[in-house]
Amino acid sequence: MSRIKRLLEDLERVTKEFRLGLGLVHESKSLVAFIENVFPIIKDEAILCGGLLVSEYGNARATQDLDVFVLSSSIGNVTSKLKENGFQDPEVYDYTKQPKTFIYKFKKDGIDLDCIYFGDEDFNLYINKNKRKSSMFDFTCYVLDINSFIITKLISGRYKDLGDIENIVETSNHKINLEEIKSWCSKLKIMNKYSILEDIIQNKE
Repeated sequence: MSRIKRLLEDLERVTKEFRLGLGLVHESKSLVAFIENVFPIIKDEAILCGGLLVSEYGNARATQDLDVFVLSSSIGNVTSKLKENGFQDPEVYDYTKQPKTFIYKFKKDGIDLDCIYFGDEDFNLYINKNKRKSSMFDFTCYVLDINSFIITKLISGRYKDLGDIENIVETSNHKINLEEIKSWCSKLKIMNKYSILEDIIQNKE
């Protein structure tokens, strides 16, 4: 059994026991079951990103949803496959921050599946070119490489994303290509966020 699967199953067990201990009805949703049933449907066109991927490069953290990167040219096909398997039309979010970010939010069994791509096609192609295979689950899937992952975390810039970067720097700093990340931050016009990464690295030294 993979490390991430064990973590998620332990989290689900503890959550269930906690709710039952409080006399609350336990919601019958399982991210493990969701991943095993849904991800294989799209795994040839989807690249794992988001909170689950932290366990690949750092110390695993709990999360309640599934985030994947999908090429803009593939989102239509991914949507069709998901709808064939019981998903409704997604809610589509267009974030105008730099760079523009698109999120197709699907929901099933009380769990969110976010399919993400960016307005900069060169960056989308870079992510796809540098994806790597992983056995995080009981099947092989694609995941973002460590540099792409950090750049996407900088783009999002939420508190938990910066925490994930700190986690990754602490665990896998030797695998990070700073010059490559800096180059893309310059191209994407987010050099102010690259300075945050520099600060994180300096604070860990």
